[in-house]
Amino acid sequence: MKKIFLALILCLFSLATIAQQQRCTIKGKLVDSQTKDALMFANCVLHYATDTIGIFKGEAANQDGEFSFKNIKPRKLIFKASFIGYETYRKEIEVSDFKNGIIDLGTISMKSAGELEGQVVIAQKKRIEIDDDKISMNVDDGMAAASENAFDLLKRVPGVFIDNDDNITLNGQSGVAFWYNGREMKMEWESVVDFLKGISPEQVDKFEVLTNPGVRYDASGTGGIINLKLKNSHNYGINGNIGANLSHRTDWGEGLNGRLNYVDDKWIASFGYSFNHRSDVRSDSTHRYTWRNGDTTLFRNNSENRHQNNRHNFDFSASYSIDTTSTLGFSSNLSISGSPWTINESPTYISSYPNYFLADSVYNSANNSKRSRNNFMAGVSYVKKLDNNDTKISSDLDFNHGWSDNESKSGTQYFSYWDASSNYTGSPDLYRFQSYYRTTENSSDNVSWRVDYYKPLGRGKKFEAGFKTNLSISDKDYVSSEAYESNRFKYTENINSLYASYTGKLTQKLDARIGLRFEQTNTKGDLITEDTTTIRHYFDIFPNIRLNYKFAMDNQLSLTYSYRIWRPWSDSQNPFVSKESDYSYRTGNPYLEPQYSHSIGLSHSWKYMLFTNLTWSYTQNNIDWLSESLDNFNYDFSYNPLALISHPVNFGTSQDVNLSVSFNKEFFEWWQVNANVGGRWEQILSSANLSEEVNKDNWSYNFRINSDFNLPGKTRLGFFYMFTSSSLMGTNKTNGWQRLDAHLSKSFFAEKLNLSLSAGWDLGRTNYSEGIYGNTLSKRWGNDHQIDFRFSLRYKFGKMYKNKQVQKIKTENFDERAGGESSGE
Repeated sequence: MKKIFLALILCLFSLATIAQQQRCTIKGKLVDSQTKDALMFANCVLHYATDTIGIFKGEAANQDGEFSFKNIKPRKLIFKASFIGYETYRKEIEVSDFKNGIIDLGTISMKSAGELEGQVVIAQKKRIEIDDDKISMNVDDGMAAASENAFDLLKRVPGVFIDNDDNITLNGQSGVAFWYNGREMKMEWESVVDFLKGISPEQVDKFEVLTNPGVRYDASGTGGIINLKLKNSHNYGINGNIGANLSHRTDWGEGLNGRLNYVDDKWIASFGYSFNHRSDVRSDSTHRYTWRNGDTTLFRNNSENRHQNNRHNFDFSASYSIDTTSTLGFSSNLSISGSPWTINESPTYISSYPNYFLADSVYNSANNSKRSRNNFMAGVSYVKKLDNNDTKISSDLDFNHGWSDNESKSGTQYFSYWDASSNYTGSPDLYRFQSYYRTTENSSDNVSWRVDYYKPLGRGKKFEAGFKTNLSISDKDYVSSEAYESNRFKYTENINSLYASYTGKLTQKLDARIGLRFEQTNTKGDLITEDTTTIRHYFDIFPNIRLNYKFAMDNQLSLTYSYRIWRPWSDSQNPFVSKESDYSYRTGNPYLEPQYSHSIGLSHSWKYMLFTNLTWSYTQNNIDWLSESLDNFNYDFSYNPLALISHPVNFGTSQDVNLSVSFNKEFFEWWQVNANVGGRWEQILSSANLSEEVNKDNWSYNFRINSDFNLPGKTRLGFFYMFTSSSLMGTNKTNGWQRLDAHLSKSFFAEKLNLSLSAGWDLGRTNYSEGIYGNTLSKRWGNDHQIDFRFSLRYKFGKMYKNKQVQKIKTENFDERAGGESSGE
């Protein structure tokens, strides 16, 4: 028996040894066929011979263009290498090649996809890409064709929800920080919306979403960070594109856009321009039920508002390679938008229970207004490589200036349906008219300086550290023909921060990143009109942790924790009380506390095509706007007992659990599918210092899918569908909505000219929200457009004298400011 047992052990050992010996390493090097330069970071993948679409293993070539696949079992495989601007290389690997333990493919010379002068290189991108820290939504021609502007594209980003008032949440969380080309936009969300609506969709390269930003990023943004990147080119030569579009929703709109790129051994430069004219009509209905002393009053408003806008957007970026170790970059953007004089009327009918549709009185507000809103951003970046181990230091100086002017002539007519003897007349009698002439001048300035240090320590370890100082000043001067309304509010915010982060391997398969960020904040709110000042100082520590376990290169699990902050904007802290009508007032709160959020996430990626993410977040000091009776405040002016005042408060706490699954698959070379499905539970709890206790929760779910087909004759057909169920927006609950888009595009003249036609349907799109607080129930219906279409054309031109890409020194993640990233355009 012992001999048999010993023989079995020897047999198993021999088989294991043979199996181990049969495993091979497949390696090689990728170079340009003409210049013999290494193609660093080129995509290298192994496919099963029976499945040329599914990826068996994949990796990127290193800085020398070298790649290596280790521990590969004998089987028939297909090796593919691809790089923007080059023809895909393909080689079959037979079982018989697995003999000596190493399959050396040698030096592979990749041929240019456009060696003829003037030919434009086209590189198709995946719609959705997911890695350890971020989700990227790449914008291709089909997606751009189906969108009116960059704000429309933002609505398609996974996890983003935008309601009828253009309020945004990310995975159900408010407090979203917005970045532009790797720089934070220190602007209020309304200004960001206006900025995005001025950017043509053809100018956008991608949106990047960080739900767990590392400590090198500002801690601002309890919902995370969204970064918009414009298109740029790193292909040698002069090239660019021009385009035009025509669209229709409730009215016609048109746009022009263009971009010019120049690249040589030292310079990368890009200039872009876009113009958009839009005219739209939106109808809204609101019902406000207010009860007082046993009686209930209904305020019923129906309005149809026309919006017109002309937007010009200019952007310029350039980077200069001083030498092989340092790069200097510059970027700027100028956005100019304006609306002509436009008249809108809004009648409100007032009635009492039980005869809600028999009006007691009515007031009609007419507003004739025009506005301009402008913004200028500029930044200078410097990156210095300190040694051959990729140690580097970077410095960034950014400036932002925004200015706007609003002018309005408004009047409110108050009518009664009752005569002096309290008899119902059936026709309104005008008993009072109040008119206003108002101007508002806003300006905001922001200056920031940061320095970052990056040190690789070998074997997957690295250390990062840096500091940043930021100064923001906003000044709002509101002047009214009624002197008691005029006020001026100036707000100053200074944030000084330090951070340090370490990444290293705990085991062969488990690595960790841990970091701390320290932020000291100083604020000053000055209501100049009333000579009142509010000064605050506070200090915070923000930890961030990520653990990543690799079962295999294409099978990874990550666990993350982050702690973040959202500071109130200046407008929400202006304590001046403004009157909108006899029944409506508005004010800010200078004592608002920042809201803080804890977030834990668990994510899994499999085979580069299936991504699962589960997150839990808990937020304290939620900032929300409430409408309450003026009786709850000690104001020294007279007011109607039915009047409400809207004001921001630290509402309480909230928590949510969010599960999302994304699927990306190219089933065939002519068919690609991207899908995302998610579910969410959310709860809000009011704090003890509010006048009423609120405890609400809600289940919601969403689904979106893109399906694209590459048809013969350089034709592309695509469909996009999304559905979102009801969700909580503060104390209000909104209904769900769904949309379907279809687009068709065709290329001509060696793919230089592209024509696109798209149509979209808002299926049953009536935005409805409902909320109750105190003695008031509010309901709102927003009837947006139902069907829209868009026609666009784009022509690409230029020459690429060398069809290769500039490889410049980069910082980490999307914070690559010295000239931007290549998009292949």
